[in-house]
Amino acid sequence: MFALTSKPAVAAAKVRVVSDRKKISAHAHRAASVPRRGLAVVVKATADDKNAPSRRDILSAPGLAALLSAAVPAEQLWLPGMASAKGEGGIKPTNVTGFDDSIAAAKLGPIGGAVPCSDYKAWEKTIYGFIDGIKTGECPPAFKNATRAFLLKQDGVPAGQDPLVMLTVLIPEADQKAGLAFFVNKGPKANPLWATDDIKAFTTLDPFTATASVAKFVRGVPPKSTKGLWFGQYNLGWNGKFDDWTPAFTSPEADAFHNSLGVEFSVAHQMDLKDPGNTYKPKAKIGIEVFHCFNSLAGAQELGKAFNPESPFFVDEPRYVGPYDATIWKIMDDIDYTA
Repeated sequence: MFALTSKPAVAAAKVRVVSDRKKISAHAHRAASVPRRGLAVVVKATADDKNAPSRRDILSAPGLAALLSAAVPAEQLWLPGMASAKGEGGIKPTNVTGFDDSIAAAKLGPIGGAVPCSDYKAWEKTIYGFIDGIKTGECPPAFKNATRAFLLKQDGVPAGQDPLVMLTVLIPEADQKAGLAFFVNKGPKANPLWATDDIKAFTTLDPFTATASVAKFVRGVPPKSTKGLWFGQYNLGWNGKFDDWTPAFTSPEADAFHNSLGVEFSVAHQMDLKDPGNTYKPKAKIGIEVFHCFNSLAGAQELGKAFNPESPFFVDEPRYVGPYDATIWKIMDDIDYTA
């Protein structure tokens, strides 16, 4: 999910506030057609709001600052999460700004396979054997260079539905192709592990998903341990270069939106869509994978309302390509292999 270790060379020791406005201003001429990430705006008008801005007016505005400078009444706007900025509904706002892209030099990233789980205790017993195997070196070669791992359980699922479970391991980019082969569960190249009785004890392997990506930058400063918090995992296709997408995600408007939902830090990654082991396959040039760390389930659920193709943030940007995949994970354990 993100490339973090305790090594000083790659730790997020500095947070660079986005002061390079030249890079952002290069995109300003097309800001009217590029909605800001997470800035989902919906007009709430009553019968008396005859002079309220139209949906077209809202979507054509370059961001929150433009909306406010145009003297749009605040009560006519609804930004997902902004109504909860004072902690209403269980959301605990944060105050995170800027981002650090030095971590990209580490060439590390998350790899993991998710399966539905009918017996979490059985899953824990099995997966901790693998977690400990990484510590001792008794693990598949692709995972021997792991620096950190996260044991995850899907949260917020409807009653009666089996949650997904996943162990996400941070490994070097060079090991990811072999690592994805570990998660192949069908066909002549399937890993026999997925047909064993231990695995069948807690899952049907349907659906089965596997992704790997490489970290490009971190927004905020990750804590030493994330155990007990929540990750929101968001996958999306992008017909462009990763750097063309970055300014919208790191804008002041995006910061305000993410802070209002209690995002403690975020890590943005680029995904190799050509690797056959990757089950996320949009018809796009690259894949973008973002992991947000939330301090509450409510905040993660609120952001989910804006992560869809009808959101004003996405609707007028043709370079976004679905499916818009999102999963909320409770972080059951956070394992540091560099300690």
